[in-house]
Amino acid sequence: MNLRAFICVSFFFGWIVLTGLYGQSSGIYLKPHAQLGPDWDESSLEKWVLGYSPQLSATNSELYLSDIIESPGGKHISFHQSYLDQPIHKAGIKVNLDHKGKIYSLMDALKSFDPPSSQDLQYHVQESTIRQKLIKLTRAYEIQLEKKWWIDQEELQPVFVGLTFSHEEVVSYEFLIHGQTGEILSQEDRGAYFAPQQDTTGKGRVFLPDPCTQSETSYGDLITDANDVHLVAFDSLLDTVDLKGLTYENGLFHLKGPYVSIEDRAPFSTPPATSTTGDFFFTRDQSEFEDVMVYYHIDTFQRYIQHLGFTNLQNQPFLADPHGKSDLDQSVFVINGNSSYILFGDGGVDDAEDADVIIHEYGHALSHAAAPDTRSGVERKGLDEGIGDYFASSYSQDISNWGWHEVFIWDGHNEFWSGRVSVTSQTYPPSSTSIYDYGELWASTMMQIRNHIGPEVTDRLQLQELYGNYVGMSLADGARLLIDSDSMLYGGIHVETISDYFCQRNILEQSSCLSVSIEELEDPVSPLDVRPNPSTGIVDIILPANRLNIPWKVNISDVRGRYITERKLENVPSQQIQLGLPAGMYLLTFFADEDVFTTKKLIILEE
Repeated sequence: MNLRAFICVSFFFGWIVLTGLYGQSSGIYLKPHAQLGPDWDESSLEKWVLGYSPQLSATNSELYLSDIIESPGGKHISFHQSYLDQPIHKAGIKVNLDHKGKIYSLMDALKSFDPPSSQDLQYHVQESTIRQKLIKLTRAYEIQLEKKWWIDQEELQPVFVGLTFSHEEVVSYEFLIHGQTGEILSQEDRGAYFAPQQDTTGKGRVFLPDPCTQSETSYGDLITDANDVHLVAFDSLLDTVDLKGLTYENGLFHLKGPYVSIEDRAPFSTPPATSTTGDFFFTRDQSEFEDVMVYYHIDTFQRYIQHLGFTNLQNQPFLADPHGKSDLDQSVFVINGNSSYILFGDGGVDDAEDADVIIHEYGHALSHAAAPDTRSGVERKGLDEGIGDYFASSYSQDISNWGWHEVFIWDGHNEFWSGRVSVTSQTYPPSSTSIYDYGELWASTMMQIRNHIGPEVTDRLQLQELYGNYVGMSLADGARLLIDSDSMLYGGIHVETISDYFCQRNILEQSSCLSVSIEELEDPVSPLDVRPNPSTGIVDIILPANRLNIPWKVNISDVRGRYITERKLENVPSQQIQLGLPAGMYLLTFFADEDVFTTKKLIILEE
């Protein structure tokens, strides 16, 4: 049976078999500690999934393959839960594993339900009726409808899931409509707010990353928006940059390249900038200036992402309309499969004049590319906002160390809106349930980690974490995925630092933090040694010469203090043991005659 065929599993899969494997029942991140081996394939993964829940559900609930996405750290495989070959809305699981077949985590969003009667499953409303209703309600120019099941208090009900695309203020909604009554059960804004024929390089003028940072002054001290007037003070704050990969057609250079394509996506017609010479020199009062800003900053950031080894995250000409939201002080990432795009607004300070806004919105696009259609749930949405704010802050910090902590320092922090920060002092849970407060918590913690372990390392970890994200997850789930990412990419050498910062914020529970700052205790007269450290898994243990006449053993746990195994030691001065553990950081606690003698930290590297 191929993995792409339906896989029958019990609906108790998520709630009975998996609960407690990690020890935090409130999240969906579970640690199965499974190893498929380096020769794993689709059939062995299928066997593991089936073996994980041997009892078939009386309801014949099924899983079917949705996505297989590869990252530098491994593969990320999503399954949708279904019933009678029809998907259940926002229900399924995600398996995250490395290239050697080690399963790092399983994200559980399976749903249980009572077996329905055949009458309860009938659709009484026609699709054409639903389409007309949504067109009238949203003035949509495109509607995508899909039949699904919806579970309400463990009752399975037929629904239509409708995606609408319009030219109104909110460009895309997700509607949940009852298939028997036509009642609209929910309406959700899907927006995440805040191939060239010839490869050629042009020139343009941009803010790097914004005029406040360039002048090292807050909004209003030297410069203000002044209704989009280009004041003399702005002249010295513009930088001339290379615009790489432009398209040359019919005697004109276009802002269309391998990673971004500037287009007019909305009815507010603002023709994209073109040039006969390849020079795109505009001032901020001209609409073409924002076109150049969006092209340059998305193209530059994507090239940096490629440099970090992530070559499948929006590795295409991404569509962007720098004026698509017209006079609204708002920008939005619109999900539409491979044709997803960003619309920027011109209200207040033009959004596309601030690189923070551009990179934040592009962060939503990266998140969607790594884990499609998983932005559901308050904390999951908050995580996405935090990821966007982190990318914006880190991008600005790499240009200038001044003011990076004030996110949207030019577009916000003024009379138009208050902006956000990536240095909040809040701890979990935040003071409100706003997704943006959750986002500030995540971004602030990530910037602390970045300033401790380094820019490129942390950026890689954040990009790797994206692939593991799933519907309904919490910030704690994201923290654990980040720790897994460090094990996948760096053998776990930064786990202690990462855990420490998330523990300080209370994002990780105290039970996960007990061993984070553990100190090695040594006998000052007769020390014990483990070498080499780091090692590839084979180590020499040197016991104290004056304590060889008592029984010794070593307890091995992961860096968060979770027990893995125990070994008895011989009463000899030096002995070699093979630990047989994957790459990562471990705690080795040595017992002398049942008393704790010392604890050592050991790093195991990839062979």
